[in-house]
Amino acid sequence: MNVELTIDYFEWAQRYRPVAQAGVARRFDWWGDDLETVRAADPRCVWTELDNGDITSGWHVVNRMSYMLTSVPCPTDLFITVVDMDALDGDGDGQSDAEEPQ
Repeated sequence: MNVELTIDYFEWAQRYRPVAQAGVARRFDWWGDDLETVRAADPRCVWTELDNGDITSGWHVVNRMSYMLTSVPCPTDLFITVVDMDALDGDGDGQSDAEEPQ
């Protein structure tokens, strides 16, 4: 049975430890040497950045912008969506509007 889970970027980074470049998750292109690196990785450590800003566990082709790799694999019975916090709150500060002072 597969379980779907939605988490934010910070929880994802802490739990799955993405391969970093200059302190942020490194994005791998979907062609050339980057694609070969992604294909050679453990499939449980491959994540797809979508065109809506979310990141999903696994290898996806539709709506992909890039791939990311993590050092901790995602369990095979879990499908994770990492939500883009800025897209959710609308003002780019990474905080839910409900948490903002009035």
